[in-house]
Amino acid sequence: MKKRSVTVQTDGQVLMDHIRELRTRLFVCAAVLIVGGVVGYLFYTPILEWLRTPLGTNLYYSTPAGSFNFILKVSSMIGILAAVPFIIFQLIMFIQPVFKEKLSMTRIVFYTASSIILAVVGALFAFYAILPGALKFFAGFQVAGLSALIDANNYLNFVINAIVTFIIVFQIPLLMIIIDRIKPISPQKLFAAEKYVIVGGLLVSLIVPFAMDLTTSLLIAGPIVILYNVSVGMIMVHHFVSRERRVKLPIIVPQSTE
Repeated sequence: MKKRSVTVQTDGQVLMDHIRELRTRLFVCAAVLIVGGVVGYLFYTPILEWLRTPLGTNLYYSTPAGSFNFILKVSSMIGILAAVPFIIFQLIMFIQPVFKEKLSMTRIVFYTASSIILAVVGALFAFYAILPGALKFFAGFQVAGLSALIDANNYLNFVINAIVTFIIVFQIPLLMIIIDRIKPISPQKLFAAEKYVIVGGLLVSLIVPFAMDLTTSLLIAGPIVILYNVSVGMIMVHHFVSRERRVKLPIIVPQSTE
């Protein structure tokens, strides 16, 4: 009998396969980003009205191409936000071999949907809870003889920084759950590290440019600590359920055949 030939991939071939897979996934994300940017351009007017809500006044530009650059920046922001779910999905699919057990499509969709929901909640929290207080704080320093003429690009950068910061912050529970699935983390060690999380949250609240008052700083540091503790609680529940399942599994003793 002829032995069946088995094709064994070398390290170089495996690397090239990963590069080709990464290239394909990046192409999909770029295509979605472009489509999202076109949609953002088509709905530019209502988006601008929504962005001006916390400020409550008109925006201005100081260069001939200022209006064009602002529209381009808003469209790009919408494109990036629209591409986030696809980027997350493609990222999870790409790193799937890292997990000990192959992730089912149901779990991948769950991770992606959870990330989208957390991102939306974080963006809304930044827009409606953080920005009005920060803008009110800065407006309180106006003095006689000085009038505010807020540049559109500077205001948009201010808004984007706040939204992106809280989109990332609200991803903490999902990131910790994914890390725990790759390599289980001891909840006791996580609780012991909480003091570093508190210090880190306070440092973040001091670094970001839109938090200059105590209230805004607490509104930034507070969610970081709260989300971290929620993540630890979810990991504890997951570990408890996993132990219960292992205990209830029947012990199968192989029988010898005569």
